Amino acid sequence: MQALGHLYARHGAAVRSVALRTDPASGPDVADEICQETFLAFFETLHRYEHRGNLKSWLFGIAIKKARGRRRRWWHRLGIRERAGAEAAGVALGREDVDARLDARARIDGLLRELPEAQREVIVLVHVEGMSVQEAASVLGISENAASTRLYRARAALGREP
Repeated sequence: MQALGHLYARHGAAVRSVALRTDPASGPDVADEICQETFLAFFETLHRYEHRGNLKSWLFGIAIKKARGRRRRWWHRLGIRERAGAEAAGVALGREDVDARLDARARIDGLLRELPEAQREVIVLVHVEGMSVQEAASVLGISENAASTRLYRARAALGREP
């Protein structure tokens, strides 16, 4: 358990960030829960982890699966509720002005919300977390071609050149 604490200190912020960005409507509290659930699931499945792979990718994969499961449960029980303003998930932009940073986060979150789940997940992993398409495909458990297609479609939906 002590080693788990070290892993959490090292990778917790990144895992929480992935949880926030893949489901921005849920908010920071849910991202914290997903992050904790991710590390507990990692501990429980440690015997299946092969040390040849990238630990961060393995953790991101668990976090995305936890987030998907939570969304499915939420949808069936409560439906979708939107949160806005300062509560919205977002990326930490390197701006000094807090209001500008919150505004930028809200705009980014709005754009991410418009994407289908599959496209949102891959674009967060590639463009926000800096993973390669191959790493994102591995995290999501899909082929590299599928990840590339999702990324292309997400970029097109956002109005970016591929």
